[in-house]
Amino acid sequence: MPTPAQKLEAKYKALVERFMKLPIIAKIGVSLGVFAALYALLMLASPFSCLINLVVPLVLLGVLWKLNIQSIKHLLVVGLLGSLVIAGLYADFATRYYLDLPAEVAGSEDGELFDGIVTPVYGTSETLYNFTVSVRLPNSTSVVTNMTVVVGDLRFYGGIGHNYTMSLAESESNETIAKYYNVTTVPHPLNLFVFWANIDGEWYIAGNQNPSSKSPLPTYGVEGPAYRDYGAIAAVMLPFGLYAGFVNIYPVFGILVLMVWWLKRARKMRIDSYQKSVAEREKDRAGVSKDEAKVPSLAKAMGAGGEDSFVCSECGADVPGEAKVCPKCGEKFD
Repeated sequence: MPTPAQKLEAKYKALVERFMKLPIIAKIGVSLGVFAALYALLMLASPFSCLINLVVPLVLLGVLWKLNIQSIKHLLVVGLLGSLVIAGLYADFATRYYLDLPAEVAGSEDGELFDGIVTPVYGTSETLYNFTVSVRLPNSTSVVTNMTVVVGDLRFYGGIGHNYTMSLAESESNETIAKYYNVTTVPHPLNLFVFWANIDGEWYIAGNQNPSSKSPLPTYGVEGPAYRDYGAIAAVMLPFGLYAGFVNIYPVFGILVLMVWWLKRARKMRIDSYQKSVAEREKDRAGVSKDEAKVPSLAKAMGAGGEDSFVCSECGADVPGEAKVCPKCGEKFD
């Protein structure tokens, strides 16, 4: 009587056999589902990690191969579909990140500019955003000029920066710390900002000194402000997703497929060469008579045997020259 484990194994094998009989479209769908699930899990565990670009293509190829989808053309086409899936998932993850930005504060490396923030972080094209930053004055006679906040839109290519001159908040300033502000709207759904200032003839810049490790695009600029609009931000992130899918993922998958193709081709070449060699050897042996196949014995070659002895072509035994039958294996000679 089979054990529960054996019954479970039998059911599993039956399920696999039934699954392997499914149409190729169904197998491709399952492969892409596994591919998408793995990518999503890796993005949750380690967002936007470079290691994902290596692990995911390798797993996709392994799943396809296990499902007997081994045609090079099919593999490359499925890789393209997988890259589209990656583009969508990347854009979705990036959009969700920018809809829930962590609190970030701008500051200069030496601490002369600090507490640079924007409020509110989210709004619309009509929202008034208040940019503020504090300046540490070296002494009571220090002069601050060109106090500017630079707001640039975050996009795949051709981002535009806007310079806004900041005003001194006299009620919140003193001899050692001066606070500046600027209230403005922003025309783009997703932005970055930094602060510039000239203090006593020296330039200082304040940005994000500790970018978030979960950011799709960690930069020196502080992320924000942004519109709380999924569609608008997703449209900005889609080109980044396409880049991730077709530049980061697909070339790796393509290289793996080409490696498999070359290994299969090299193996076929070796097999063909071996079969050709065997066929030629059999052809040569078929055209040689028994008498021509007689090989001089080792004893005769060394001068120790009789003049008429030879070696049996079947078993290698020394046979007298006048013999018609090998004394060892019984092979007959003409």
